[in-house]
Amino acid sequence: MTLYGELQRADWLRLKSLEPADVPDVLILHGEWGLAGALERWRSAFAGEVCDTEWNALLGTHAGVDVMVAGVFGSPMAAFVAHPLCQMGTQLVVQTGYFGGLSPTVDYGDVLLVTHADCHDGVAPSYVSCPPDGYAAEPGLLARMRRICTRKELPFAQGKVISTDAVLTEDLAKIRRWQERGFVGVDMETATTFSVAHAYGSQAVAILNLSDHLDRGDSFFEYTDERRQLEANTDMAIRDVILEFIEESFSS
Repeated sequence: MTLYGELQRADWLRLKSLEPADVPDVLILHGEWGLAGALERWRSAFAGEVCDTEWNALLGTHAGVDVMVAGVFGSPMAAFVAHPLCQMGTQLVVQTGYFGGLSPTVDYGDVLLVTHADCHDGVAPSYVSCPPDGYAAEPGLLARMRRICTRKELPFAQGKVISTDAVLTEDLAKIRRWQERGFVGVDMETATTFSVAHAYGSQAVAILNLSDHLDRGDSFFEYTDERRQLEANTDMAIRDVILEFIEESFSS
């Protein structure tokens, strides 16, 4: 019997009943507790037929590019989707979703373009050992994302995140330690997404939405109407940035 870690590209294609040409060019991982809502925001972005898949995901086409959008929550779910797709040949992985703010340089309505993601979880180092500075976004993709945000006048910050699988254990001491190490934010998936992509030769980038400013003592359990609306507006702005990013990435 072939164990999971021994499966090769041909095995995954057979198990998923896919031809190489059927593998999506782009995987978008949207990290959010409300998975159904995350997917619905993307459904209208695609031209033509949109397929719901067994991956808790939508499969559609944008600008002639085959794109899968998967709702995930935490590093195990992110890896469960990204691993087989990257191994089958998906070229580009975009992590989006939310982060907790650790720096006064970010505010609600800003997006965070992740330069590096360090791991505070057990999944990421199972693929590639975490480098001293964390897993790096692909520099060319990061620059393209930055240009698009600038062109669209979408406020953004750049910096490192720490990815944890235990959000509810965050306390002031832990937050201060992360701040001392220079992290701009904390999320749940980016380190693992980058690690899986690096392991299988895919390129990866992340653009995140500020959900709760931990540096100010804010919580995602205590939303104001203003924060909720701003977050929703920023989600749609991020979606538009990613769609334009896909167009530019595959234009040649």
